[in-house]
Amino acid sequence: MSDPIEPQEPAQQGDPDALGDGGKKALDAERAARKAAESRVVELENQVTTLTTTHQQALDAATAAATEATNRADKADGEVLRYRVALETGVPAKHIGRLQGDTEEALREDAASFVADIVPGKTTPKPDLSQGPQGDAPKQSTADQFAAQLGDF
Repeated sequence: MSDPIEPQEPAQQGDPDALGDGGKKALDAERAARKAAESRVVELENQVTTLTTTHQQALDAATAAATEATNRADKADGEVLRYRVALETGVPAKHIGRLQGDTEEALREDAASFVADIVPGKTTPKPDLSQGPQGDAPKQSTADQFAAQLGDF
C-alpha cells in the first residue's frame, strides 16, 4: 500500500489506437455524449441566468408597485382624516387643505385655532329695532273691535 502523504502519479490511460474498432466507437460515442452534456449544461446555465434576471426584475416591479400603493393608501387615509376633522369642527370646505398635522389630535388643534380665527363669535343675527311695535298703543284684535261695536248698541 502506498503512503497517503506521498503524491501519486495519475495512471496512464491506454492508447486509443490500441482499442480496436469497438473501443474507438465507444470512445467516440462517449466523447460526443460528454460534448452534448456540456453544451446542455451551458444552455441550462444561460436559462437559469435569464430566469433569475427576469424574476428579479418582476420582483423589483412588484415591490415598487406595492410601495406606491402603500404611499397612496397612507395619503388617502390622511385626506379622509383631514376631511372628517374639518367636518366635525366646522372648517369651511374651501379651507380644508390648509389644515396641518399628521395625527388626529394635531389636526383638531389646528382646526380649532383656524375656526377661532375666521369665526369671530356667535353668528346669530342682531335684532333690528326698527321692526315691530314702536311704543304706540297696540292694535286691537278683531274680537276686541267686534265687542266694542256691540257695546254701542
